[in-house]
Formats: sequence, structure tokens, C-alpha cells
Amino acid sequence: FFSLYNPKSFQKVFVEWLSTLMDIKGKHIAIDGKSCRGSGTETEKMLHLLHAYLTDDCTFLGQEKTAEKSNEITAIPVLLKTLDLVGALVSIDAMGCQNEIAEQIIEQKGDYLLAVKQNQKILYEDLESAFLVHQNNEDTVFVTEEINGSRVEKRMCKIMTDMSHITNEKEKKNLRTIIKIETETFHKSKNKTTRDTRYYISSQNNTSEYFLKATRNHWLIENKLHWSLDVIFKEDQSKKRNNNAAENFSIILKTVLKLLQEKQLKNKKISIKRMRKRSAYNLDYLLEILDF
Repeated sequence: FFSLYNPKSFQKVFVEWLSTLMDIKGKHIAIDGKSCRGSGTETEKMLHLLHAYLTDDCTFLGQEKTAEKSNEITAIPVLLKTLDLVGALVSIDAMGCQNEIAEQIIEQKGDYLLAVKQNQKILYEDLESAFLVHQNNEDTVFVTEEINGSRVEKRMCKIMTDMSHITNEKEKKNLRTIIKIETETFHKSKNKTTRDTRYYISSQNNTSEYFLKATRNHWLIENKLHWSLDVIFKEDQSKKRNNNAAENFSIILKTVLKLLQEKQLKNKKISIKRMRKRSAYNLDYLLEILDF
């Protein structure tokens, strides 16, 4: 059944169910891809899925199958068309930093937050020079310091609304803010300090505190969704390869993950792994989870 059932129809049912539970307006949608490694063989490529994830509610919103990671550029517009982006902020890694994708997000009445790396050489150099020339004149600066185990992390977000340094600025639809994130991490165990610098562009005009939070929350799709699928549900070890089976079961796993995460909000002491095991032995507990 699952190998023959159309994944698009299956996903539509899931998305319609989610739409009754939440309002996307004003929230943050992260786009990123994940490979199902166990679905590949010596002759067949592994399944690669592009995911849309609502970071505010830790909720999977949709997926689009791609031939491989390099095809994400063509899959992103298809996935975006299935989403209601009105009032939402859409963040995508550097592969999605394309003029056409930015324009589509604006046309769907959303806003974009796109990472810029060396694959966009001219734009990357423009951002570098802009912050270098105006290094003491950023519109606003926001700094955070945290201690995570043996690491001391300092993050600095700088933003500018002056677009005079951007080549072909008009090609970037509704470009309003350029962003620089500097991270300094001191590793106590190694007595070593590492530094990293990242750049972003956005159609939103907001504060540096807001953009620092948004760039960090983008990676919730890795930590809350992809990590859970691999570690808790062992998706990478699954050998489902027949037709649509892997794609359809991926939707099922995300549905189950959402149900268990909602249940965990009421009792954070119990792990998702333990809830799964308890559901297998206790029918009443299983029905309690399904009654979300």
C-alpha cells in the first residue's frame, strides 16, 4: 500500500490537518534538506527530501523529493508553492540564495532570510566590503554570551540598511537589510578559541536581536527534526526502497514525532523514546497520544 500510494496525496492530508492546529502568519519557516541514507543501493540513489519546518511550533509543514542534494535549487520553488507564506519569514541556507526564490517568497506575501556564501561571490564580497567600510557605523549591534558545557560562546549580530554597496541591488526583490553574524567560541577543554563569520540578506526591516534569534532558530530544523528522525526513529537505517514507501513512511514518522513532542510538553521528564516504548505496551497510553 505505502509503496503504491501517491506521496503528494498523503502529504496533503497531513498538511490540511496541521492547518487546523496553527496559524503561520508572523512565524518563521526554515527550509533544509535531508537524505534517507538507507534508501540507497549500489544502483539507486538514496532518497533526498527537502523539508519545510515551522520553528516557532517545531512542526513539519511539508516536503519535496529531489534526485539529490544538488537539485534543491529546483525543488525549493515547488515546495514553497505548497505553503501559505503570508506574513511568514522564510530562511534558507546558501543554496537557496537565488533571485528567483527571493522573488517568489515576496510574491507569496512572505519575507526571506537567505544565507550568503562564496557560491554568490559578488554578493558575498559586497557584504564583506559594506561592513568593512562601515565597521563603526552599523545601524544596530546586538551581542550575546553563553556558557554551554565546556564552551563559552559570544555572538555579535550587526545589521545595515544602506544598500549602496550592493551590486545590482534591484535584482534582489525588496532587499532591505544585510546582516553579519560573528561567532567566537572558547573551548575550555582545549584552551582554544575559534571564530566564524556569516552573512545574510533579508527583505525584513527588523532589529539585530531579532535577526540573531532567527539565524539561530533556523537550525532547529536540524536539531529538532532531522536529528530526531535519525537518532530516535533510526530513519537512516531503514531499508524501505520499493517505489514510494520511503517517502510515505517519512511523512508518518514526522506525524508521530509531532504527536509525541506535543505530549512531551505536558511532561518534559519523559523522553520520546520512552513514550514510544510505553505506547507499544499500553493501549490506553497510545490512545491518549493519538487523541491530540
